[in-house]
Amino acid sequence: LGSSTKMLFADEPTFEVIGREAYPLQIGEPYRTEFQMRRVDGSSIWVDISGAAIPYDPTISLWLLNDISKLKTLEEKLKYEVDHDFLTGLHSR
Repeated sequence: LGSSTKMLFADEPTFEVIGREAYPLQIGEPYRTEFQMRRVDGSSIWVDISGAAIPYDPTISLWLLNDISKLKTLEEKLKYEVDHDFLTGLHSR
């Protein structure tokens, strides 16, 4: 409580990019993206993050973060399978 969210980002450049892209939020223009963050224990996770300004007070925003690590793992596995031969494992394209 009271700490910067900077400690949750995987690195400084990601923190800065998200900060530039997401703020200031405009009413009626939500922000959404996917990137890696860091858990309190230091491990990495993929998150889908979306935020929106509150209509009655644009200085307040509401953010929702969803852990999509399993989805990203499956996505990488499928990308590999598409580009590699099933039997030999060799690159097929």
